[in-house]
Amino acid sequence: MLACESKDGQRAFCSADTRGGVELRRELGRVPCVGRWGYDGDGVWVDDGCRAEFTLQPVEAVAVRPEGTIVCSSKKNRRAFCSADTRNGVTLQRQLGDTTCIGSWGYDADGIWVDNGCRGEFRTTSYKTTSTTLPGSGSVVTCESNSGERNYCRANIGSGVKLQRQLSTAPCVGHWGYDAGGIWVEKGCRAEFSIR
Repeated sequence: MLACESKDGQRAFCSADTRGGVELRRELGRVPCVGRWGYDGDGVWVDDGCRAEFTLQPVEAVAVRPEGTIVCSSKKNRRAFCSADTRNGVTLQRQLGDTTCIGSWGYDADGIWVDNGCRGEFRTTSYKTTSTTLPGSGSVVTCESNSGERNYCRANIGSGVKLQRQLSTAPCVGHWGYDAGGIWVEKGCRAEFSIR
């Protein structure tokens, strides 16, 4: 369980392992938290006076099969995270359950996530060293979420990333983030990001 509080209406960030997903457990203040909280790969954020307790869902790790195929399952419609080497991309080989995986899976630098009951077999492509230089400090990267799915844009992140310009009609607030390997967007966010 995690308590996170927006004081004086200011946005607050509470670090946490959110790979398994986050659920609002109980509001602790008078200000409703609907639309005033969210999370990314580094933790939970609250805004505009939201004060609440959140439940951090467990991470369900699934081992990589020798041939580079991973089965990742969302149990009880909860988000699950499966560690994998995703540096050169991931494809959904086949859906293993009755629940569609369209819009309910994605990946970042650490692995693959599934949600809403998706159970699928995913194929990771082995990483190949190339001479391509990734964008780095001082660069502007355009990253977009197609069909609402999470997309990961590789980059050399220096001292941080700033949302420079939103290009989509879908809001990007709460639907983007970054780690050492790049920037991720989801839920239709399309924007230009400047790397510091």
